[in-house]
Amino acid sequence: MSRLTRGAALAAVLLVCACDADSDKEQGTVRDTTQNQQIVDAIAADIDGTDGGFTKVDGVYRDDASTAQQVSFTIRCDSCDAGAVIDQVVEAVWASEVDPLRVISVSVTGPDGYQADTVVLADRAAELTERYGERPSG
Repeated sequence: MSRLTRGAALAAVLLVCACDADSDKEQGTVRDTTQNQQIVDAIAADIDGTDGGFTKVDGVYRDDASTAQQVSFTIRCDSCDAGAVIDQVVEAVWASEVDPLRVISVSVTGPDGYQADTVVLADRAAELTERYGERPSG
């Protein structure tokens, strides 16, 4: 086999290996996103199952090119304290095994209007740890 042919063969093997690694990484990301969404769905079901007068509880985990490692909740309720609901959701997500996680975003439309909070964990991790304890390792 000539040097050129051996070089081309080696390049082809490395390319196949790189593609397999990328494929494994993509599958891992899809798997992580699916598992994280299941956790978020369970949190949404727990919130919706309370006597808060909720008419909508939607939770989404996103980890893509436009929104990295974020849990977002959109909630509507007829008779809730929006601030208390935001705290409840932030605590539930913080205490969950959603991983990786960088941002928690919660918006609540209730009897007193609209309230929202976006928690960037890098900025508020110490505060959240003090309030809710250590985050699970995921």
